[in-house]
Amino acid sequence: MVGGYTHPTQMVKSLTLLLAIVLASCAEDSSAPPPPRPVPVHSVVAAAPAPAPRIVLDWEAGHPERAPWSAALLSDLNAHFSSFATARDADQFHPQWNSLTQNQQVAVLAEMIVWTSYFECGWDPADYSVDVGRQEDNRTWSVGLLQLSVVDQANYHLPLGYSFADLQDPIKNLNLGVAIMAKQIDRHGKILIPVGESGTYWSTLHPGGKHDKSAEIEQRTRSISFPVR
Repeated sequence: MVGGYTHPTQMVKSLTLLLAIVLASCAEDSSAPPPPRPVPVHSVVAAAPAPAPRIVLDWEAGHPERAPWSAALLSDLNAHFSSFATARDADQFHPQWNSLTQNQQVAVLAEMIVWTSYFECGWDPADYSVDVGRQEDNRTWSVGLLQLSVVDQANYHLPLGYSFADLQDPIKNLNLGVAIMAKQIDRHGKILIPVGESGTYWSTLHPGGKHDKSAEIEQRTRSISFPVR
């Protein structure tokens, strides 16, 4: 360059050199490996355990509206299970009693009460009789699924406050009936009270008695089949 003048040939060489440098830089960039792609993180959600199948009791056959009776009965038996588990004669209601789970034992006990109710009132929650009561006082009448009396609440120290109409409600009737049976077991250590022993409440569970249905009830419960564990 002379006096600020650049010879064209020199300018071409300079541009050619600059272009070569730029192309070399681009070539180097294009050959560089791409940055690693982020690995997506998937949260692991544990599958919820499958719910246990609902226990369907015999009185529900053809009567799905009785499912709440079953739910209430099973709940009450679980609440009083510590008493029922001490019944010395519980194994009479199922040949595998001692190897059953608590849920299975509760199912056996529930069917025992279901069939006691059948022989007491034919599963009619509105049924009542005055066979052991006073005609003028319906608090002494036998009423509902387990043929209970209002006065039984005082007799068994169970201040539930149920009236005669309340005991025609199957769920309230079962609630009181299971509590009475638990009290009986606490006192006598068994469910079945044979002739000659005190403490009988249900004549259908009174072996040797006039209205005894214990053999028929046991036949129903002993035939319950459970899957092999």
